[in-house]
Amino acid sequence: MAVNGMRAIVKVSDRVGSRIDTNHVSFEFHAVDLDRPFISETAYRSHYDSLRAGRSVDQVAAAILAEFQKGKPKPKMIESEYRDRRAAEPVPAWVAELGPPPRRVPTIPAVPEGFALVDVVLLVHRAFIARKWAKDAQVKITAGQVAAP
Repeated sequence: MAVNGMRAIVKVSDRVGSRIDTNHVSFEFHAVDLDRPFISETAYRSHYDSLRAGRSVDQVAAAILAEFQKGKPKPKMIESEYRDRRAAEPVPAWVAELGPPPRRVPTIPAVPEGFALVDVVLLVHRAFIARKWAKDAQVKITAGQVAAP
């Protein structure tokens, strides 16, 4: 579902703990887009709620997600540790059918053999060289070519 631009996979269960509870429902919210703020910095949040008569499960889940977005703490960026871990997890195929593809790029990109990931601090007037090299490397990575040593 999407609420105010925040997309989440929602899992719902009437099992609370190890028994069936007819008065309470368990909701699990999982982030779809890992590069956007979410209701938890871990890309996951659970919530227990009582039944709400006259409302569908979708309506209740959307209301809960909206409440989390307004409440404290405010939505935060997903921490890199959790973003990298969640980026490796498969997303159900039906999620892609609901709109734009999920954005699940890890914070630390995979670096093909023959390339090295570096962080540099350069004088402004010299940074153009590093940007040019980065653009050239990205073209080669995209094309699947590795520069000869």
